[in-house]
Amino acid sequence: MKNSIFALVLMALIGADAQATMWADMTDDQRLTLRGLMHCPAIPIINPDGLCPNPVLLSDQVVKIRNRARRTLHPNEKEPAIFDEVTVYILVNATPARTAAVLSDYGHYTSYFGSVGIRGASVVAGAMPSPRVQYDLEIPIIDQVVRYTLNNNWTCHGGTYKDLWEIADAATNQDIYHVEGESEFEPVPMANGSVRTLIRYYNYLNVRNPSGREQLDSPTSRSTNVIITKNMMRQLRNAAQDAPASVVAAEAALTSSVPCR
Repeated sequence: MKNSIFALVLMALIGADAQATMWADMTDDQRLTLRGLMHCPAIPIINPDGLCPNPVLLSDQVVKIRNRARRTLHPNEKEPAIFDEVTVYILVNATPARTAAVLSDYGHYTSYFGSVGIRGASVVAGAMPSPRVQYDLEIPIIDQVVRYTLNNNWTCHGGTYKDLWEIADAATNQDIYHVEGESEFEPVPMANGSVRTLIRYYNYLNVRNPSGREQLDSPTSRSTNVIITKNMMRQLRNAAQDAPASVVAAEAALTSSVPCR
């Protein structure tokens, strides 16, 4: 098993042309394992941060998490980081367009993500693929709803949708120093011709509110932040796989406004 995994990793490093050729001879288990290793290689020299020390077969029930202390502060951040940088990997049994559509459907965020503290989201300027979105987020432990605005930038290349975001109102926001993140929705071709999606979701937030900072600066708070991020991706997965009418409509809007190149 270890030899076959090592071979898969080496094949993954060869390049896109080789990858396109090798998919045809793989079982679904091999395809999913390869995709997982491409993002979470088990070889220490390739994976210095120890993201996935043990290869795990991707499935709808597996969520991989990488969290690490903030290493370099953004100019917006006038005080040290409280939360870790958190990255979540999760497989979704839906296409990248349908999966990404959930994250792009800001008007229905309270339906999709209300259970993880999203109390509101609305486009306040611009439009896809570069909307400016205002969020109301409830932060556990301090039991406070904070409001901030993010600039988003949606793109799609080779079937992979991507969204980058960064805080737009740092200069005037009294609660938040900085927010940044990105998400990728990568196609995973299956042997039967269907396509699943591997999500890589990264988000980082630094709180400014003085009383909030004091209460949030604890291992329990950092652990809670990781759990909330993980659960948000589970909610995204569920919405994409359940595909209510709102998601289907959002997918049509996304593919129209963000064409793949």
